[in-house]
Order: sequence, then C-alpha cells, then structure tokens
Amino acid sequence: MLVSIWFFLQAGLALLGLAAIVIFAFPAVITGTATGSDRYFAVAGVSFAALVVAFFAAVPLATAIGLLGLHGWARWVALVLGGLGLIAFPIGTAAGVLIIWYMLSDEAKRAFGVHGPHAPTAEAVIRTAAGEPPHVAG
Repeated sequence: MLVSIWFFLQAGLALLGLAAIVIFAFPAVITGTATGSDRYFAVAGVSFAALVVAFFAAVPLATAIGLLGLHGWARWVALVLGGLGLIAFPIGTAAGVLIIWYMLSDEAKRAFGVHGPHAPTAEAVIRTAAGEPPHVAG
C-alpha cells in the first residue's frame, strides 16, 4: 500500500534526524563551552528536541504498520496525518490530499471494514413512494 510506504519514509527521515541529534548535538552540548546551569539547559533542550523527533518517528511508523495490518485506528491516524501534512507545501500538500482522498474512498473503507449506510434498492424506493412499507426479501 502506497500510503504505508509514505509513512515508512516519513518515519525513516525522522529517525535520521534523531540519529543526527544523538551523534552530533549531544556530544557538542556535553563537550561545549557551556558551564554550570547553562549546560543543564542545553542538555535539556537537546533532550527535548530528541523526544519530539522520536515522537515524529514513532507515530508514522506505528501508522504504517497499522495500515499494513488493515487496522481501523490506523486509517483514522492516516487521515489526521494527511490533514497535518497539508501545510507542508508542496510535497506534503500533494501527499496529504492523496492520503485523505484514498482513505475516504470506498475501496479503502471496504479494505478497513468500514460499513456505511447502504443505499436502498429501487424496489424499496418505489414501495415507499407508493405509500407501502418497504420489505426485505428473504
């Protein structure tokens, strides 16, 4: 599924960012010229950045795995992430529109087991218009 690949890609890029923070930023802050409380604030800031980036890696990764398993929650998370991606012009906007369009399509709803309201049959519409109660053949 293409949407899963997109979220795996997002998670991979976020993990690269996390690796860059761990490899470059932490050592620079720890061995830097900051002393005393400045060093603590610097370490806290870099740690917070690492946690934020880890979150931005974990959510798309979990979503991608959930989409591959056809879990209903993953469809909703994908819709939210697609909506948030709309602000990342131009690639995120295009991807967000496509993700929202696909996740709301009948094909995706069937794949994820979403059962919407069923359209009445022509016979039921005619019976209702004639004042008769529609019945279910059985």
